[in-house]
Amino acid sequence: MRWRACDLIDRLADDQRTALIFVDNHGHRRDYTFAEVTAFSARYAAVLRAFGVQDGERAYVRLSTTGKAIFTLLALERLGVIAEFDEAAAANASTVITNRVYRGAVDRARERFSAEARYLLIGEECEGWARLDTVAQVAVPSIEAASPVEDASYEGARENAETRLGAVSTDVVWYALQIGDRDWFDRAVAQPWLLGCSIVAHDRAFDARERLDLLRELDVTIVLQRAQEYRAELSLADSERFKLPRLRRCAVLDGGFDALLQEQWRESFGLALTPYGAA
Repeated sequence: MRWRACDLIDRLADDQRTALIFVDNHGHRRDYTFAEVTAFSARYAAVLRAFGVQDGERAYVRLSTTGKAIFTLLALERLGVIAEFDEAAAANASTVITNRVYRGAVDRARERFSAEARYLLIGEECEGWARLDTVAQVAVPSIEAASPVEDASYEGARENAETRLGAVSTDVVWYALQIGDRDWFDRAVAQPWLLGCSIVAHDRAFDARERLDLLRELDVTIVLQRAQEYRAELSLADSERFKLPRLRRCAVLDGGFDALLQEQWRESFGLALTPYGAA
């Protein structure tokens, strides 16, 4: 059986290390321990179950990159629900989950979904929607003991994460991917957690100056971005003022890696730039 991130989190249910650093679109920061991630994802699963969501169903998910989005995806995984991020593939989804950012767009697309679909909203009350994040009134469900056998799938995933990230448990990892990007959850969330790392989730569109400021303020040690994002950061007239003392690894996520970009990044920031996977 394929390893699941929710099972990994359950193994860390008493761990008070920071699992998730979330920065919202106003710049406010909230840190969650592995224990808190476990508890919140279990609560979200309990709410979803109460709404009738069941194993084997499909859910169309359109969310911003937030802590609540991560709790939701872990909850769906707990219930055996397949999360779909592509609207075209979600016509038969039994559940539609979104937040205030995308609610209007999803409302306009309702005719594309099943007439029996349930609509769950994060972050606000709204007619025609049931609110998902009503977890304050939900007791923490008991967490079933994780299997003591770490199967070959789990070990293989961990080895793959080590190869791609070159990370240790004290690292803070920022994958500059968004929900809906291919393999976002596995790469940006599950792989770092396999190695005990903290991850960053940022609920804003890319801004080069803000990104560099946050890399410093959040003590990020490993950043994985697209080539165009590195180039945008280099284009800042005062890029040399940015000191990133904790950052130790920078990787390019797409095919834009080249010798010129590598040379310019090293000259400005004193750090090697490598293609993704070359830890």
